[in-house]
Amino acid sequence: MRCVRVVIADRHPVVLQGLMNLLREGNGFKVVASCGDGTSCIEAIRRLVPDIAMFDNSMPGLTGLEILDIANAESLPTRLGSGCAGDMRHLPAGRSAPLWMSVAKFATIWASETQA
Repeated sequence: MRCVRVVIADRHPVVLQGLMNLLREGNGFKVVASCGDGTSCIEAIRRLVPDIAMFDNSMPGLTGLEILDIANAESLPTRLGSGCAGDMRHLPAGRSAPLWMSVAKFATIWASETQA
């Protein structure tokens, strides 16, 4: 089974640690980058091209909305989720969904779309 490659970003280290614990490789995920600010998050998305990136909306450097705007402008293929309700946008499909859905549900949606 292929692991879902994930970039996570949050200004709170305890949240990052919790997400890393939740997204262990044994659960079908591999955290390829853990970022504490928006600038390092968009850099990681560009460099690593993960399957999914999940990030807080309020971070130093760039906000989640700014990351979404940059990713849209650059047509980055990574599926993105921002931590503010209603601000989640999938790329390139352009669909919206309620946010913070569970990580497992988000990954299930991603997996079903990529295998169709």
